[in-house]
Amino acid sequence: MLRPVLRAVLFAAVGSPLGDFLVKARKERGLTLREVQRRTGIHNAHLSQVERGIIERPHLSLLLELAAAYHVDFRELAELAGHVGSQAQEPRAVRAAALRAIGQLDTERQNETLDFVARLQAWPRPAKPGLELGARQRIRAMADRVLQEANLGEGPTSLTKIGHVVGVQRVAGADAIPAPLRKEKPAAWKRILGAVSFEGRVIYIDRHQTSGRTRFTHAHELAHLLLPWHEAAFRLDDERSLFYSTRNELEAEANLAAAHLLFRGDRYFKKALVGRQSVATPIRLARDFDASITASIRYYVENHPRRVAAIIAGRFPQYDGTLPIWGSIESDGFLASHGQLVDHVPRGALALQDDPHSEFARLATEALGKQGTTPMARLRLADLDGRPRQFSAEAFFNGFSLLVVVHGPQRGRRS
Repeated sequence: MLRPVLRAVLFAAVGSPLGDFLVKARKERGLTLREVQRRTGIHNAHLSQVERGIIERPHLSLLLELAAAYHVDFRELAELAGHVGSQAQEPRAVRAAALRAIGQLDTERQNETLDFVARLQAWPRPAKPGLELGARQRIRAMADRVLQEANLGEGPTSLTKIGHVVGVQRVAGADAIPAPLRKEKPAAWKRILGAVSFEGRVIYIDRHQTSGRTRFTHAHELAHLLLPWHEAAFRLDDERSLFYSTRNELEAEANLAAAHLLFRGDRYFKKALVGRQSVATPIRLARDFDASITASIRYYVENHPRRVAAIIAGRFPQYDGTLPIWGSIESDGFLASHGQLVDHVPRGALALQDDPHSEFARLATEALGKQGTTPMARLRLADLDGRPRQFSAEAFFNGFSLLVVVHGPQRGRRS
């Protein structure tokens, strides 16, 4: 065990360019960490970890608050934290180089390379990346304040009222998106479903979607406006040079806020926790909240107080006959006890009828065979200590993607 004196010396040696900059800026303003906590609401222990470099890449919302408190440039803080910078093009450059290299191989070696990539995908992955707990709490709190100010009654959330609160000047169709915004569309996107102009406070929505998807797109763009660091972050660089990790984080934040606006937190779960756990519950509540079934299932899973998780897979088989898994979502309880659900699926893909021993395969085959049904099965999943636990699983195919939802015992009893 380290002696206290040695521990203090080691901690003092920790640092980072961002931390050094913040210490200097704070001292120039004559502020202590506790005074900064009183002004910003950020705990002094968290601020200390940022200053010492223990937290190297703090959340953008924290940086925005510190920039205002210290009267420094937000862009400089974001660059020092690694959210934007000259390296922003590196991930795409690496992918492009890899694809060029594969293209120069003969057919046999290309197939060998694809097999190797498939094996890499099947190896255990690191813990699920996601928004920090503090960031999730701040975002939900901001969405709650907007919901209260909108003075909503019963029934689905009025996004028009939410728009009035966050200062939306106009809502237009996607065909009205200005050319400068349209140019930022990544080449891989088939079409733009939604966009926001921060300058004009205008939201653009593709209304050719289903009602539920249109409402989620609308709420997503509202979220960009209600989270103040989003405008500041998108102004740092255009979307082509914004760090992909940062951009993905901003989109995850907007999705979180959008879902909270649509489902209104406690109001949703007062209904969801009545009766037994089942995928039928979020399907039913989707109608009550005028939302898409997929959005309702995601909200149900991610925010459930018990062990619940879901796999989201594509509907078209890959070259080996399996369905590609696009990702998995987990409640905090499931993640803490079992990790990511996708890591419990052999090869990281959903087999179909050619794997009769897999309950996942049977559920996927039945759900795809009859859209709208929710076939059910019992299965056992090992927890992080390797002990098998009993779960129920249900599958649902919405016409676009396949969802397999698993949930554990309802009353917290050990299985």
